[in-house]
Amino acid sequence: MEHRLTGSRPSAPAPVGRTRLFKDGFLYTSSGTESKSSRHSASLLLSLTDAGFEIEAAGQVQRARAVAVRPFAAKRLRACGVPFACVDASTNHPLYRAFAFLPEPGFLVLPPEAFSATASSLDVFNQGMMSARACRLLFQRLFDIAQELLPRPPLLDARIQRVIDLLEDDHSLGVAELATAVHLSRDRLSHLFTQEMGLPLRKYSQSLKIRAAARLLGSGLNFTQIAAAAGFTDSAHFSKIWSQAYGASPTFFYTSGRVSFYPPSAVRIEGSSGVSSRFRSRNAANSHDLMPTTKV
Repeated sequence: MEHRLTGSRPSAPAPVGRTRLFKDGFLYTSSGTESKSSRHSASLLLSLTDAGFEIEAAGQVQRARAVAVRPFAAKRLRACGVPFACVDASTNHPLYRAFAFLPEPGFLVLPPEAFSATASSLDVFNQGMMSARACRLLFQRLFDIAQELLPRPPLLDARIQRVIDLLEDDHSLGVAELATAVHLSRDRLSHLFTQEMGLPLRKYSQSLKIRAAARLLGSGLNFTQIAAAAGFTDSAHFSKIWSQAYGASPTFFYTSGRVSFYPPSAVRIEGSSGVSSRFRSRNAANSHDLMPTTKV
């Protein structure tokens, strides 16, 4: 029988994983999960053991130890009791387009032996014993390996690059404003963007909102303020889109006791991409470090 001291509080839930968040993505390890998501970012999934995991997308199921996943691919990951790593590339990562052009079913099984040299480093990261610089080098190394295994996307049209640059500065810009800036009709811009980026402009803009919200979580702002700053209609809309992307609500990640921030800061709101220029101008006086490392 379990005995509890009178007046004592239940212990906090044990963390289920570890995350290091960067300007252009994140590195996450977990002791196992079963989740369903449609993430805005490009993902690299790696089993940390020989057991492998099961991934399902577009009606196809496959067991693997290393998989590249296309942005917005609706997938189910079954990795119960299987430690794994998820390495995400945001829209501003140079390899995002290589993932975006992956064909159906939206994922590509990769040879696990290609990543064997990173196994010990991933284990160190998973134990929480890796410095910030070493985390960044590991993140870069994993994508360097993936780059050699993925098909190379075509060169990007200069007009679409201009649209991307404009959205990086202010993701609240609409299609009409963007079309005017690159001297195209709205329909032509929408078509060309999908052709060049592998996903619709609407979904790309949505991904920037999610990225902006991720930068603001843990900043001291409440969910309503974060939703407004990131460009969502309201906090309910923000929570819905976030849950679709990550398989759980922002409340689970940031207020359930399953998350801690360490170190407390790394990137400032002011001048950082992913948060609209209108929001930065309103909040420059209150800007503070944001890009934390989280333990989930």
